Amino acid sequence: MTAFSGNKGFTYGRFGLALVGLGMGLHLISGTLNQAALARGRAMWAAGGDGAKRAGSQHYLGGKLCPPAGGTDLDENEPATAERIAEIPDSDERDSDAAARAARSAFPSWARTSIADRSRLLLRLADLIEQNAEELAQLESRDSGKAISLARTLDIPRAVANFRFFGTAILHFSSEAHITDGNALNYTLRQPIGVAGLISPWNLPLYLLSWKIAPAIAAGNTCIAKPSELTPLTAKRLAAMSIETDNHVGVNKQAHGSGQEPRLVDQWHGRVE
Repeated sequence: MTAFSGNKGFTYGRFGLALVGLGMGLHLISGTLNQAALARGRAMWAAGGDGAKRAGSQHYLGGKLCPPAGGTDLDENEPATAERIAEIPDSDERDSDAAARAARSAFPSWARTSIADRSRLLLRLADLIEQNAEELAQLESRDSGKAISLARTLDIPRAVANFRFFGTAILHFSSEAHITDGNALNYTLRQPIGVAGLISPWNLPLYLLSWKIAPAIAAGNTCIAKPSELTPLTAKRLAAMSIETDNHVGVNKQAHGSGQEPRLVDQWHGRVE
């Protein structure tokens, strides 16, 4: 399952929850939350500095922040002022391959995680987004150039709603069965299928990224996320929040990089469904 969407042409690069990107690299190892995981996530996020610059020039892979394999960065500029507000890693095929491998490796254990634990972790992530709503709104406004009022009332609340919707929907589902002439009973099973490749656009960064990540991991899949390199900062913040939920390293992978690099997605072939 590979999802593509975008408005400024094909973009691959600066990101890949995830969370190479969403290689976002979340491995949800347990359904419990602990103070060590919370402190680890906050420390990793704070390491990059203050404000939007805390995004840091790193991918999120295997449950940790990693520099790009090529050692090069891209400037992230605020549209309203042209000021450089952050640096993001410029990924290449090695980063993309690492994300794909990590997501594939994380899949078996995440697929076996109970629905109740998956739900609890998604709801925890929704709570963290809500608790940090103002910070995320400021990042979204500076990064994309949209009005802060819009980020506060639409983008961030919808990201919260996406994780809560899918985090509770998996607790309530039904299947179908059909009798064939009294000789057979046909039924439908809904099971995790593997790794989802997710690419999200620049104009609703966290809103649409969460709309892709939440259903993928709720269903028991792992994913490689690639947010737009034009607006990657809230995606990077989401990766740090994922660490705070004590997720399996690798459920959600994230990598960043320049946009016009379709060869990077070639590394997903054979590893995503």
